[in-house]
Amino acid sequence: MITFGGIMKLQMEKLNIKQEVLARELNIARTTVTSYCNDKRQPDFEMMTKICYCLKINLSQVLSLAHYNNDDFILHDDYEYKVNQAARKIKKSEQTRFLRAVMFLSELMEEK
Repeated sequence: MITFGGIMKLQMEKLNIKQEVLARELNIARTTVTSYCNDKRQPDFEMMTKICYCLKINLSQVLSLAHYNNDDFILHDDYEYKVNQAARKIKKSEQTRFLRAVMFLSELMEEK
């Protein structure tokens, strides 16, 4: 099951936000952000709300995750996430070819 720390990591990667930048925005230590991302600590509700706001995460979906036990619930229909997950499974030597194929498909979609 996906955790809040996992959601944070994915969204930070998606938005290209570094832990240092998020920590500064939240006025907390970078090590605290690291602990949240690695599920070593859980933020209180107020901090979770701030994190969701900063990272553009839907808080109501996050709170529903435990109920539905669905890893993709928070990222419903997020094709960028799915492409990213597929890319992680590819060998380093094949990543360039994969990226070219994704870019080609993206360009095809823009033409339509």
